[in-house]
Amino acid sequence: LERGAAAKRRQPEGENPLRSAGIGTDFVNFSEYEAVLNRILSYYSDDIRHSIAADRPFDIAEIKAYIDHFYFEDIKISMFTEKYFLSREYLMKLFKQQFGYGIHEYVQKIRMDKAKELLSDPGLKIQEISEMLGYKDKNYFSKAFRNYYQFSPSEYRSNEEADKK
Repeated sequence: LERGAAAKRRQPEGENPLRSAGIGTDFVNFSEYEAVLNRILSYYSDDIRHSIAADRPFDIAEIKAYIDHFYFEDIKISMFTEKYFLSREYLMKLFKQQFGYGIHEYVQKIRMDKAKELLSDPGLKIQEISEMLGYKDKNYFSKAFRNYYQFSPSEYRSNEEADKK
């Protein structure tokens, strides 16, 4: 088949694979027809995703690279479990074994490292930095920063400026 997808037969010869998957092909109106098409699309797209995942080796470093580049987005572990067809627990265990941090811890570490870097630019307001790091609320960012470094972003900035003089 195209794109290297392995051909495999799901049903015995002559049996309708959609019917055996619980997808009826009879419909009375357009809404039912649309629903049938959506179920068919879902059925085959799941099959394709599983086939692609089985042919491609998993590399935990891909998740780290994604976080390194998109730390400012709302990163959810479910994004990775669905993409790589792994359980949440197994994925988190692999990540921690490889990099020494849980996924959430690593996202926070990257954000906090970047926060320090951005706070060294006096032209950026703390609100702007908060938004650049993916925090929706400046106060939440300030609290997270304080919990991580034991001082507020403003205190960090003041200390950095004092050290430069």
